[in-house]
Amino acid sequence: MPWALAACAAAALCLDLSAFHRHHNADSLVPVLVSLIRWTPFYWDQDRFGMLAPLLALPFQGVLANLLVQYGLLCFAFFAAHILLARYLWADARWPLAGSLGATAMVMLIPGDTLMAIVHNPFSPSLALGAAGLLAIGDADRPSAPRLGAGLVLLLASSWVNAGAALILGPLALARAWAFGLRRGTLWPLGAIGLSSLAGYLALRLAPFRATMLNPISPAEWPTAFAGLARNAWKDFGTAYWSFLGAAGLAALLLAVAALRRRSAQELRAALAALGAALLYALTCGALRWVHENGFSSRYLQPSIFVLQTCLLLAAMSALPAVFDHRRRTLISVAGAAMVAAIVIRYGPPRPNKLGEDLADNFGSLTEELLAADCTHLAGDYWTVWPAVLHAELVLRERGEARHLWGVSHRSWATRELWWKEAGERRFCAPKGDTRYPAELEEYQVGELVPVAERGRIVLLGPRSERVSHP
Repeated sequence: MPWALAACAAAALCLDLSAFHRHHNADSLVPVLVSLIRWTPFYWDQDRFGMLAPLLALPFQGVLANLLVQYGLLCFAFFAAHILLARYLWADARWPLAGSLGATAMVMLIPGDTLMAIVHNPFSPSLALGAAGLLAIGDADRPSAPRLGAGLVLLLASSWVNAGAALILGPLALARAWAFGLRRGTLWPLGAIGLSSLAGYLALRLAPFRATMLNPISPAEWPTAFAGLARNAWKDFGTAYWSFLGAAGLAALLLAVAALRRRSAQELRAALAALGAALLYALTCGALRWVHENGFSSRYLQPSIFVLQTCLLLAAMSALPAVFDHRRRTLISVAGAAMVAAIVIRYGPPRPNKLGEDLADNFGSLTEELLAADCTHLAGDYWTVWPAVLHAELVLRERGEARHLWGVSHRSWATRELWWKEAGERRFCAPKGDTRYPAELEEYQVGELVPVAERGRIVLLGPRSERVSHP
């Protein structure tokens, strides 16, 4: 296992230092601001996405350093989730290759924006932590106290990062128990999953912001919901699905060979049962009002997709000759090389000195005008405001200035108390042409402000009495 995790770390470092960062957006950059400006247990104005990576990155207060540390951790979790899932479901030495091929397929085949969404969303770290917790507890009828404690801590972290972690981890534990014929030993991981799930639910309910709707939609809406999820998943992951379908076809052909079926009977049963767990999770997501209100986004199916591809690839790996069962380190080396090669082909070699330029090119168009106008607040559309705020934070810190540019947009309640009490004159601005800023100012009880002057790509906001008339 240490060799496999080392391969994941090498791949994560390579991806984190590549041009992958060109695909950031507001959603992926807010956690950096959470770590730099105000850490909260959950994503700003949320109650189910635990801010573990921003917590671990708190010692790194440089913008670029913080971003690299957070995404180094998240990239590691992405690769480790594939590897650890394969290890949990498969007993022999072929799991590293299956896990790495799943990660490699995603890196190579899906769009960069979709991969960024996979990496920064809570599902990869939650799966990685959950699978690690289940592996730590193990299958013994009475696990040792250190193993049980470590497993419970990892499962608690999994449920903090993603409040719905138990919806996939519980069925996976049952699938493995059915495949390998476990008895009393099954109760320990299931009990730990139950405790962590309860803790996650209580944390969700006690969070300052109660945003997530847990109630289900009516059964009459299920067909529309399931069709919407499937359609969006195919749109976002369609190219990668071809690799999954290829693995499924290969697995079906291999299973026709009786000798292969006998050699990997338990593992194949585990893969089949895990497919059922993935389907159950997908159906549960489709029935939730929260998923309905968020447009049936494919991101909610990420755990199911991870399990789906892992199971298909594991079944296909059953054809490897028995000699590979004694070549674990060789397979791990091949797996790590495959992941790193995919990253270099897709995103180029490591280029850490270019990160600042990438952020400036993508998000820095407003920065100089905002700072030259001494703007203290930027109000407007979520997708514009937070990237601009992050880049302004980068420039201000590079200049040694202690002030912030505050964002007034969706997810600003977490910081409103800080900027509302801040001494000094407030100078509100908005991107030129932005139509969202009046609603955002009203939402955060700023009062009515109107454009009073223009400065290039931004407008300065103030009371109507300050408006400059133009002949």
